[in-house]
Amino acid sequence: MGDLNRGFLKTAGNFESEYGTVDLTGHFSTWDLEHTLLIGTDYYHGVDAGASSEFRGNVPTINVFNPVYGFTQFLNDPIGLLSKTKNEWYGFYVQDQVELWEQWQLLFGSRFDHAEFKVSGSEKRVDEFSPRVGLLYHPVSWLGVYADYVKTFNAANQGTTVTGDIPDPEKSKEYEVGLKGEWLDGKLSANLAFFELTKTKIQTPLPAPFVNKVAVTGEQVSRGIELDLSGQLTDYWNLIATYAYTDTEVTKDSAPLDTVIGSSGSGNTGHRFANVPRNAGSVWTTYDFSGLGAQGFSAGAGVYLASDRAGNIDNSFDMPGYARLDSMLKYQRKVGLSNVTLQFNIENLLDKEYIASSNGFASFIHQTMPGTPRTFLGSVKVEF
Repeated sequence: MGDLNRGFLKTAGNFESEYGTVDLTGHFSTWDLEHTLLIGTDYYHGVDAGASSEFRGNVPTINVFNPVYGFTQFLNDPIGLLSKTKNEWYGFYVQDQVELWEQWQLLFGSRFDHAEFKVSGSEKRVDEFSPRVGLLYHPVSWLGVYADYVKTFNAANQGTTVTGDIPDPEKSKEYEVGLKGEWLDGKLSANLAFFELTKTKIQTPLPAPFVNKVAVTGEQVSRGIELDLSGQLTDYWNLIATYAYTDTEVTKDSAPLDTVIGSSGSGNTGHRFANVPRNAGSVWTTYDFSGLGAQGFSAGAGVYLASDRAGNIDNSFDMPGYARLDSMLKYQRKVGLSNVTLQFNIENLLDKEYIASSNGFASFIHQTMPGTPRTFLGSVKVEF
């Protein structure tokens, strides 16, 4: 009773990366139109020069009610090389924000990406243009109505399928419409957004025996509503609140493991995403005690809430919802020419036990991660 199966995994790797970006922003006029022009480029280069791993399944069980630790049999075993990977990416982008009339603003632009990925002798090269366009209208001074469309090239898929191929890169497109309001000279603001995000070619790592292999989900769609509220309730008290309703669905799936494990069916079509709650929200409030004579002292508290979430893409189990309470105490003071901030945070103040996330691999392995217990964090910040 209470015996738990275990495995032994030993890994090693050497990773290095370089990243750089340059942005140029300019303001100019053409006729009666005001422009804010952005031009930029970025570059990324990453090499995983020899990731290696060794797995052993013949490990004694451990009893969760009477655990005996100290198993070291495989610690000195050599580990084998898995693969050497290289990821190189550069992009160029341009964007113009135009004030058409007093109440209208138009934003449009595009980005070009070139990505190369190499692994185990295979190579994938991709060129992609990604457009973006948005329109904002102010019917009255305190209210904005907007709509935008974005098509993006997300990332090169950095793995190989069970057939040895490198998948096509992940892509996405998003439609969004919403309202932006501002009142009381900016002390109270709110945003309401309706969105639909579609992703294609999403990569998922596979468990043993498919080591270093990935599956690719054909298409996933997220639709929902987001509401944000921020208010300076008094000169010393402010509040931030958020809420999101997210409906997720796998709309196309080719059941990538059918030919390997001998199963049949349409994969995970119609299933929810793993780790995404339908309902999530947070409330955070802070109070500055300077008004009570305690100059520089402030305190804050907040709660984060999430409803139940699917534990894997198979939707074979759910993780229950939870609420987590956090708190903060801060002291700020000017010392000479510097601003010094001392801050103390307590995360999960009530030491709530909950499941934070899962990395379940479909019907193979179910692994869930518990939430971090009560945690104390202190920091010192000096600004010159």
